[in-house]
Amino acid sequence: MDKIRVALQTDAELLGEMAAGTTSAFEELMRRHEPRIFQFALKIVKSPELAQEISQDVFLKIWEKRASLNAIESLPAWLFSLAKNQSLNSLREIARRYAHEEKYAAAQEESLDGEAEVQYNDLKRIAAALIDQLSPQRRVIYRMKVEQGLTTVEIAAKLNLSPSTVRSQLAKSYQLLRANVSDQLCVVILLSLLR
Repeated sequence: MDKIRVALQTDAELLGEMAAGTTSAFEELMRRHEPRIFQFALKIVKSPELAQEISQDVFLKIWEKRASLNAIESLPAWLFSLAKNQSLNSLREIARRYAHEEKYAAAQEESLDGEAEVQYNDLKRIAAALIDQLSPQRRVIYRMKVEQGLTTVEIAAKLNLSPSTVRSQLAKSYQLLRANVSDQLCVVILLSLLR
């Protein structure tokens, strides 16, 4: 019977009872207005989860300010105004957080790019020094293959060698580079960790 009486009361009467601490009056106001406040917030923020959070915040503020709400002439207008402000504040906070995260990510990326560039340059220098240690013929074959992108047959034709000789020379070059690069790579990694 009490629920029927509460359901028949006006918003102003419910606000009066809420000011006295009646939770059933608050529950009735929520039942009446929460779905529309949720839909209104959803149109602004485009996220059901965020709209639900905003709607809950709006009604939490009503409960917290229940003692001073008697002066409200139009509860729906006041609720929509509160929901609009809460929605816009939420969007601003999300935008601020996003901008901060983007700025942080850019700074991290710049820092990593700088370190990666230093390591890449170190490795290039090491590789160039190792390539310079190859015999003159192996060095020429290696550079034609790696730097110019020529095939084994093309290299053989240009240098008047057999393709099997080119393959053999490349295999020996790769073997030497692999053996030395792993040692040099360990040094580069250790140096980068010490920076």
